[in-house]
Amino acid sequence: MAANRTYLIIAVILLSVLLYFFVFRRYVAVLNARKEKMYWQGRKENNPSVHPRLQRYWNEGAGWWHVSPGNISNVASSQAWSAAGLSYVMRKTHRNFPKSSSHWQYVKWAIDRRRKGKRIGAAYFPHEKRPRPGDIIVAGREGHNPTLSNFIPGPSHGDIVVSNTGKTVKAIGFNLSDTVKKVSFPARNGYLQSNHFAVIRM
Repeated sequence: MAANRTYLIIAVILLSVLLYFFVFRRYVAVLNARKEKMYWQGRKENNPSVHPRLQRYWNEGAGWWHVSPGNISNVASSQAWSAAGLSYVMRKTHRNFPKSSSHWQYVKWAIDRRRKGKRIGAAYFPHEKRPRPGDIIVAGREGHNPTLSNFIPGPSHGDIVVSNTGKTVKAIGFNLSDTVKKVSFPARNGYLQSNHFAVIRM
C-alpha cells in the first residue's frame, strides 16, 4: 500500500511538471505580458517613472548590464527596447530563451532549434502553425522582408500572442508608440493573414 502511494505521488509530480512545461507556462507568459501592458497604461518611455522598468528590460532581457540609472535616460530615447522587453517577459518562464537586444537574435535561436529537431522554442512558417497564447509572431520592418528558409538578420519586430479566435490574432508588443500595447492581426482558420514571416512556438 505504501509503495502504491509513493508511485501515485511520483506520477502526480511528473504529470504536474509536464503540464507546466507544455501547457501552463505558456499562459504564465501571457499573464506576465498582460501585467507589463497594465503597468504601461498611460505611460510612455519619456516618463522618468518608467526608467527603472526599462533598465530592468535591458539588464535582464538583453543582458546589457552597463545600462544604469545614470545613463538610462539616454538609452531610453536612443535605443529600441521592444526585443529587450519581450525577452524579459519570456525569460521568466523559459530560462533558455536568449537575451536579445534585437528581435533577429531570438529568431535565429528559434531557427537553429528547429533544425535540431526541437519543438518548443522553434520557428515555423505562418502557414504551418496557428499562433497560440504564449507564442511569438515576428514580422520584418523598415523594408526588410526576411524568410525562415533564407534568414538574414535585419530590422524586425515580434509580439507575444495572447489570443487567437480563428479570425483574429491578438498580441502584446513592446515599444509600440513608445509604450506597451495590444495589437490585432487578421487570421483565417487561425492562421495569420498578415506580413509576419515566423511563428515561434513556445
